[in-house]
Amino acid sequence: MTLLDMPIEDAAPSIADTVYDVAMRGEGWADILDELKRGLRADAIALIEYDRDSQAGFIHQSIGLKPGFARAYNEIHAAHDVWLKRLNYSNGASIAAKGEDLTSERLLIGSDFYRDWLAPQDLFHSMFQVLMRREGTHIVCAVLRSESGGRLEDDVMDIFHREAAHLSRALEIHDILSRTAMEREAALAALDQVHVGVIFVDDHGKILESNYIANEILTENDGLMIDRHGLKGRTREATAELNELIGLATRPDGQSDVPVTDTISLERSSDRPNLAVTVCRLPLVARFLGTNRRAAAIHVTNPEQRFALDPKKLRQLYKLTPAESRLAALLAQGLRLEDVAADLDVSLNTVRTHLKRIFSKTGTDRQAELVRLILSGPARIMTNGG
Repeated sequence: MTLLDMPIEDAAPSIADTVYDVAMRGEGWADILDELKRGLRADAIALIEYDRDSQAGFIHQSIGLKPGFARAYNEIHAAHDVWLKRLNYSNGASIAAKGEDLTSERLLIGSDFYRDWLAPQDLFHSMFQVLMRREGTHIVCAVLRSESGGRLEDDVMDIFHREAAHLSRALEIHDILSRTAMEREAALAALDQVHVGVIFVDDHGKILESNYIANEILTENDGLMIDRHGLKGRTREATAELNELIGLATRPDGQSDVPVTDTISLERSSDRPNLAVTVCRLPLVARFLGTNRRAAAIHVTNPEQRFALDPKKLRQLYKLTPAESRLAALLAQGLRLEDVAADLDVSLNTVRTHLKRIFSKTGTDRQAELVRLILSGPARIMTNGG
């Protein structure tokens, strides 16, 4: 039994039980559209993002369109869509309309849109629902039938309007989750380009995320480690001190007058220099079931870590030659002139000559000043995870 086989007042929403799961997963939209297409006795259905001002459109998902016609719509035919040009967008996601109410059959048949896109697919009748607004464009659900299939009935229109309400809410949920995921991935990718380990923890000390450098430090299992309780130091005292700082940084507002940012030194088991760890309170609050929850950022610095500066960036910034940019990058890593000469397999006099030219091009006159200039610029930014 389909939706059309039962009275409107008794019909349970056909997609309500699944469309929200699809919104959470981000997959399965084709199955939802196929279910709608069959329930509405349509020949094709599509989710179209349409910009009325520019008359540009993009079909995100479709069922029933002939191969290649979705791409042709995106590239050519959206500009000639006689229906979406006339659809009322002023009331957001509350308007459903039939194609015959938007334009006459005479004008439709005489249009390039019908001749080049609809007729080759044997499509003629239509109805539309504006589902949501997104960055100046609108997401529209388009339902299409062949001419022989007849106009879309009023009861089908009612069902479509009701079902589209679920689809609209699901799309809003999916849009929020998709944007959140993109922002999260972008933030983590940006953190992978800095030369300090960064770890985010929740108010229980559980690791939420960590960047590339932090993962390298944790993998060494020396000074800062992970167990089933969260982060820990080499000694019980170090672990207690770290947990205390995390607890202070994640306490709700008004529950503590002590500083919420502090730094500790974590000893390592070998003769290697200590790790410097700074725990920072983040100015953001998440709410779960009405309860505020905080997170903290833990910045970990390994004094042994040597990072590779990008000589290409130095060439672009200061118009250095390849040899000069390699020299400047090595100096910024703390190497002496003698070490640089050996590393580049050139004489010490050659290195000094290059250094004078670098001073001239960068507006510096001392090696320390040059290093400070380089380390404050974009040459320190890593790409592709280092």
